Amino acid sequence: MVLSSSCGAEQSGVDRTSGFTGGYCYSSHSEKALVDGCSFGACLCQRVMLWEGVTGINIALFLHVIARELCYGSKFPGSISSLLHVMARGLSDRGEFPTSTLSQLIVWREKCESGNFISLRNIFKTMTNEIKIHDLNAENFITERVNEIVSAVGQGTAINALSGGVDSSVVTLLGHRALGHRLRTVFVQNGLMREGEAEFVADIFSKLGVKVEIVDARKEFLDALKGITDPEEKREAITQTFYKKVFGRIVRESGAKFLLQGTILTDIDETVAGIKRQHNVFAQLGIDPEETFGYQILEPLIRLRKDGVRVAGKALGLPEEMFNRIPFPGPALAARIIGEVTAEKLDLVKKATSVVERILAGTGAFQYMAILHNDRVTGMREGKRKFGHQIEIRCWDSVDARTASPTKLPFETLEELASSILENVPEVVSVTYNIASKPPSTLEAI
Repeated sequence: MVLSSSCGAEQSGVDRTSGFTGGYCYSSHSEKALVDGCSFGACLCQRVMLWEGVTGINIALFLHVIARELCYGSKFPGSISSLLHVMARGLSDRGEFPTSTLSQLIVWREKCESGNFISLRNIFKTMTNEIKIHDLNAENFITERVNEIVSAVGQGTAINALSGGVDSSVVTLLGHRALGHRLRTVFVQNGLMREGEAEFVADIFSKLGVKVEIVDARKEFLDALKGITDPEEKREAITQTFYKKVFGRIVRESGAKFLLQGTILTDIDETVAGIKRQHNVFAQLGIDPEETFGYQILEPLIRLRKDGVRVAGKALGLPEEMFNRIPFPGPALAARIIGEVTAEKLDLVKKATSVVERILAGTGAFQYMAILHNDRVTGMREGKRKFGHQIEIRCWDSVDARTASPTKLPFETLEELASSILENVPEVVSVTYNIASKPPSTLEAI
């Protein structure tokens, strides 16, 4: 095993001819290496804190790599446990990571011991240097990403799924600037989107010269979600249905070898940190998309956060109603239904969403939404007792979704929201407003 000499750890049997590139140690395996996990962990933890410009996510990925190397072939199960505990404690002391860090690292340890990681080389590809908004030159960024897409795809074809969100919209225009007609753009109608979303998005992009194919997959997604109540299991069901079943079929039929996807840096942050699994994050979890789904994924926005994506979208010529659109979750309205997703619940949350987005459109808030709770609550309709549904409204002030505060809406606006929802969605008898910040809350409920 090769350990970074910059850590200052001289261990018996350790080759110190290390590499140190861009702030990251890298190593190769040696069968004879024996490492004391605790002392080496303390050394690494101390060293990693000195690297300038290393974000919490990159620290986590670095630990991920070291963990894999140390327990390669299940030879270091004791040492790796000590190592991960020491590192997690050091990160926790610095306040770099949420309290879930230790448990997440232990999960990584278990995956290490089962050999469930992609290659070390691919792991390092996921270590992403953020382009901050004040450093972003939109025109240069667009040119570089277009050239990367052209270089990767060559004379072949690619495909992308357009959802109408800011990220997928920007990726669509980047891809068409790079590939023209060799990029096939598909809108998967999964039944989980806003009312009329597919037609609205297709019309916008038609005016931009981009043909959008609408594929009806509503039954497949509802069938996949049937009976599932656990949030992570719902996300996983949507991921598998989209990437392997529905979109996998479309890709196979098209013959395309590449998928353009709008993953941004915040998606990776939350997934690797164990906050919530984002549906579009794979390599950072040790999943090889080509092996799992049969195609390679290109992620041109992966170094940006939401504010940077909006700037790139404006520079690409997206209309403001698209590049300034409020964020919408990958799992769509399934992320706003607590409990099992059914057609009836989707109908309710779609109506409530329409009300919330209409009334709050002029607030300047980062994001706003209606969430349907699972339990019924006691209410009254027409002078009689009624066990009805409860809608929770969330409205957020934020820049990049990493942290957020509830918008201080006027009470008159809250009253208008409640009365309009109760009038337009008669199955609802209670409307509440969230006043918890992120963290500990998250923007979406699921």
